[in-house]
Amino acid sequence: MIYPKEFELKVGFDRIRNRIHDSCLSQQGREKAFNIGFTADRSEIITKIDQTAEFQKILELEQDFPLDNFFDLRPVLEKMKIEGASPEISEVFELKRSLSTLRNIYNFFRNDEHAASYPELTYLSRNIKAYPFVIETIDRIMTKEGMIKDNASDELSHI
Repeated sequence: MIYPKEFELKVGFDRIRNRIHDSCLSQQGREKAFNIGFTADRSEIITKIDQTAEFQKILELEQDFPLDNFFDLRPVLEKMKIEGASPEISEVFELKRSLSTLRNIYNFFRNDEHAASYPELTYLSRNIKAYPFVIETIDRIMTKEGMIKDNASDELSHI
């Protein structure tokens, strides 16, 4: 069915979209929320309702679900594509914290009990890549507070 251009405005979908946008923890989430469109696809609606219900349940019941360190890494990743460019220490620290959050989310849904309780979100999380070797490398050179370790390199150790 084709809806008139102003249909979303008439039914208040724009207000829902704005509330979702304002509740997002990351820039990417806000962008995704801003692009949510109205749908009449029954299976898509049911899936989205199930995902929403599962996440509400997580927020209510799960104390250990990671809800922090969602940084927009796109600018630093673009910068790192340039030959000879180096990220700032703070950018490397944000990368590590973001990857750690992704790893924790992935691990949360790999737990059999969580996977059974949250099947839709477990399915969504199946392709998360946390790049553990990047986290390990950063951990070798940075403290938990985001400072360069004195022994991060042979040269630093010597100094």
